[in-house]
Amino acid sequence: MRLLSYILIFCFMLCASCGQKPAQTLDLPVDVTQLGGNYLWPYGVHGGGHPEGHPGIDFISTYPVTVRAPADMTLDKIQPAESEGNVYLFATPFRNSSLSINFSSLILASGLSSGSRVKRGDVIGTFGPVNGQYMIHFGVLFSSGDVCPAIFFTTDSINLVGQDASNPTTIMGKASYSQKSSESKLCNPK
Repeated sequence: MRLLSYILIFCFMLCASCGQKPAQTLDLPVDVTQLGGNYLWPYGVHGGGHPEGHPGIDFISTYPVTVRAPADMTLDKIQPAESEGNVYLFATPFRNSSLSINFSSLILASGLSSGSRVKRGDVIGTFGPVNGQYMIHFGVLFSSGDVCPAIFFTTDSINLVGQDASNPTTIMGKASYSQKSSESKLCNPK
């Protein structure tokens, strides 16, 4: 699984350098300019209960933020989570059935249920409350395991978030997490 993550990150960097995109691109599920607080916790960070590496990207705020569909997709499975009305959501993009998108700490928008089809940009919910703040966990799975969601982000999305913590004007640069000095990338190796 670790090898697959390295290969996908390498392929993404290679595609980015030649101007090509992966077949399936994803928008950011949140408007990162609306975040307040710690902002995010990157993929692959070892800590916070993830000694094997964080399996997605957490977007964090001090208040609820709207969550939008990052691609045209079908909502496959919705499970209750352990806190305050939050759910786990698993979805399959229309263009790539081998890819699965997952969210946790989501307050699902009314009218949505398993089997619902949503378009890129449709509101699917809001950040859920977790430990005194609001957040959404955003992950991408292949049959072989999780991969960094950012390898599928559009160029505009990457420019908003930043790929590492070196630029203090990006969301990555503003992020605050204890492993930032040693794991400063948006996609850290697991």
